[in-house]
Amino acid sequence: MITLTHTTATQFRNCRRRWWYRNVKRLVPRYAGEARGIGYAVHKGIELGDVEAGVAALGDRPVFDQEDYDQLELARATVRAMLTGYFRRFEPLPNYRAEQKFNISIINPKTRRPSRTFRLAGRVDGLCTIGGQEFLVEYKTVSQLGPAQIGLLPMDGQVTAYMYALQRALGIRIAGAVYRFLRKPSIRRRQGETAEQFRERLVSDYLERPDWYFREELVYRSQEDLDRFEQELWDLTQDMLHARRRGLYYRNTSRCYDYGGCEYLPLCRGDHEAELFFVTEPPNSELREGDDVGEAHPA
Repeated sequence: MITLTHTTATQFRNCRRRWWYRNVKRLVPRYAGEARGIGYAVHKGIELGDVEAGVAALGDRPVFDQEDYDQLELARATVRAMLTGYFRRFEPLPNYRAEQKFNISIINPKTRRPSRTFRLAGRVDGLCTIGGQEFLVEYKTVSQLGPAQIGLLPMDGQVTAYMYALQRALGIRIAGAVYRFLRKPSIRRRQGETAEQFRERLVSDYLERPDWYFREELVYRSQEDLDRFEQELWDLTQDMLHARRRGLYYRNTSRCYDYGGCEYLPLCRGDHEAELFFVTEPPNSELREGDDVGEAHPA
């Protein structure tokens, strides 16, 4: 049985070769990126309700030179400032239940029979109750936050997938999602400024400009939206089966430089000894902790 997540499904849609490297070859970059570490640490701090717990979630990275040390100190300062500002800016969500997991069958919309090959799994930041209705909770660390980003929220595929899955897993009706955005720092360390001085200035900036750094949005989904997702998810699995039967995972070269560049680009280009920069790791390793939520009666 193959477990799909929103991330792996999106990878396949964007570039089948990238999906093949990660989920068939099981390759991951040897060194994780800084941005991912900051996002994880912020989520952990919010989940535990503690600034220092978020900073500690960055872990101990190897430090080989001054540049490595400066990057680690910057990450710690950023996480501390973001969480300090977050807890000052936002009240606790009503009836909040942190981190919900699911692992459900993928359904053929015509026959209502489950796939014999694929399941859908994931982890949601949380659930809350507003006005008697259930809502997903999504924490987003972003570099930019404006009308363009907000305008795309009704089409956010991740939230649609999570709503669909949790409705089936928990047997409840979910009306929409509460987004809480945390913007990354807009100021930089000054020349001659110590790490401690910058940390203090960064925390002050988050506290003094909360409307710049934080935003909450409430977005709804209709049952028609969720039904459409169910059909699209089934169609995607059929494309995956077709690719597997043919052993053909073609490249989408228009995606090579999205978000700073695909991590598998050196492999696709055939760079000398590119494979040395990768290690093998089972896919969806973030879902292996604890028990997943199965399926309840349909909502």
